[in-house]
Amino acid sequence: MKTKIINKGSQVFAGLIFLAAILIILIPPNKKIFANVLVFAPQVMFTILFISFIFLVLNQKSLMIISLLSTALIAFYLKTASNNHLILPDENSSSKIEIVLMSLNLTEESGADIFSIINSLDADLLVLQEYNQIWDEKINKTLIKSYPYAHMQKRNDNFGIAIYTRRKIYNIENFYFNDIPNIKVVVDNGSSKLTLLSSHLPAEYPTQDQNADSHLSILSEKIQSSRYPSIVIGDFNKMYWSNELIKFMKNSSLENSRRSISIENLNPDDHIFYTKRLECIGFQEITDLSNNHLGLKGTYQIK
Repeated sequence: MKTKIINKGSQVFAGLIFLAAILIILIPPNKKIFANVLVFAPQVMFTILFISFIFLVLNQKSLMIISLLSTALIAFYLKTASNNHLILPDENSSSKIEIVLMSLNLTEESGADIFSIINSLDADLLVLQEYNQIWDEKINKTLIKSYPYAHMQKRNDNFGIAIYTRRKIYNIENFYFNDIPNIKVVVDNGSSKLTLLSSHLPAEYPTQDQNADSHLSILSEKIQSSRYPSIVIGDFNKMYWSNELIKFMKNSSLENSRRSISIENLNPDDHIFYTKRLECIGFQEITDLSNNHLGLKGTYQIK
C-alpha cells in the first residue's frame, strides 16, 4: 500500500514538472499571470535541471528522465527566440559599425565612471537611455568632442534618449507612442547607410489599448518602410522570449543579437535586433567592476 502511494505521488510530481515545461512553451498570449511566469523561464529551467540531479542521486530514473526532458523543452523554446547562428559570422570586407546601448540609471546606481566605460568600449555610436537635462549637463560637452554628431530627446522621466555618433547623421525622425519618444536616424556606414531605431517601452501602459503590441507595431512599420538595413535598440521591458518580442521579430524580419543568456543576466530586457541584410559579428554585455549589468555592445556588418 505504501509503495503504491509513493509511486502515485511520483507520477503526480512528474506530471507537474512536465506541465510546468509545457506551460512555459505554450504560454497563453496576452494573459498577464502567465506572462509573469514566462519572465522566469530560465530560472524554471535551471530549477528543473537541479531537481533532475536530485532524482539521479535518489535513483529515480523515470523522474530524472522526465525532468531532463522538461529542461530540454524549455531550453529549446528559449533557443528559438535567440539567434540561431551559434557561431559568429566571419568578418567580410564591408564597413563595420560598433553600437553601444547604456542605461544611465544603472550606471549611476553602480557608481561606475561613465567616461571610462565609454572610452574603453570605443564604439562608433552610443545610445544612452534615461537621458535628462541633468545628464546632458554632466556629459554632453565631453562626449561631443569624440562624438560630433548627436541627437537627443531630453525628458524628466525615464524615457529620454540620446544618440551620439562618430558617423554623419543624414536624417532624424522623432515619433511618439502615448507621448513616449522613439527616435529613427539614418547614419553613414561607409559605402552605405544604416537606419537606427531607438525606443524604450514602459513596464506598464496606462490603458489596455496602449500596450507593448501596439507600440511595437509602430516600430515594425518604421522598419519595413526603411530603405536601408536597420538596427533596433533599447530597453523593451520584455524578455526576448516573450510573446510580444517573438511576434515583433517575426513581423519585422529581425534577428536577435543574443545567442544565449548569461547566468549574470538571466532576465535581460534590453536588446539589439537587426534586419537580415546585416550580420552580428560581435556581442557583449556591458558590466561594471562588480559585474552589474549596464548595457550592451554589438558589432555589425553588411552581408
